[in-house]
Amino acid sequence: MARLRHVLLALSGVLLLVLVLYNSEVGFYEYTEADESTRYKLLFTEFASGDCSSTAINTDLSADRMSDCIAPLGSYAATDFTLAAFALFAIAAAPALALSEEGGVKVSRGMAKLMARMRLLLGVVLSLTGVADALGMLTGDGSSLDWTAVFGLPLPSMLVDVLLIGLGAYTIRKSLGRLKSIGEAPDRFAEPWERQGGSSQWKGSIERRKQEGGPPTVGDLRASLKLDEYEDIFQIGTSSELDSMRVGRKCHYCNGQGCNMCNFTGELD
Repeated sequence: MARLRHVLLALSGVLLLVLVLYNSEVGFYEYTEADESTRYKLLFTEFASGDCSSTAINTDLSADRMSDCIAPLGSYAATDFTLAAFALFAIAAAPALALSEEGGVKVSRGMAKLMARMRLLLGVVLSLTGVADALGMLTGDGSSLDWTAVFGLPLPSMLVDVLLIGLGAYTIRKSLGRLKSIGEAPDRFAEPWERQGGSSQWKGSIERRKQEGGPPTVGDLRASLKLDEYEDIFQIGTSSELDSMRVGRKCHYCNGQGCNMCNFTGELD
């Protein structure tokens, strides 16, 4: 189901981008007069208002050779750029979301910090734009921007300003949290029992028996595997010359100096 959702998102973006390009370059509206047809670009915003029927467009073209519902081919408005941006975002986001859910997105710590800082900068720009427009600092007469002309949709200026400030604040908060988590991440791989909240269930028998303060010794490992019960090449090669009065051989753990493995006798039985 998740994979189908990602495919539908990508297909929606491709379809929207194709519609924008086809409408601007080929034209959705065709006007025929005296057996001569001419194609025009259809303005989506005017068409959505409900005042752009085929009869009304033909009447305007017959009278004035122009109509508010259409535009010449090859012209792009703010609405086209907005729709194209949404389409490209959907096309790029679909595979990224699919990879992230499957755990396939792997980035280095430096790249992760760079991306988080870029999102932080984007959030600051969005918030400052909303605040500046609300205060009338983006126009010469102290009024808000005409967002209808920017997006091609009838949007109140106050609503756009609130959305910009809210989206910017959300982006800033997420970016700061991401930067904090990256800074607290360990530089090396941590064993399960070394992580916060880890328990001794991840430790083996040697680690559980060994007191804190150092790693297990070779002697601990050999004792846990019961290697001292067998005669092998390693033991034979490290054994000492024995006389008839001695039954042990020099301890190869301490080289005869005495240790826990030989009970400080310097010899193994």
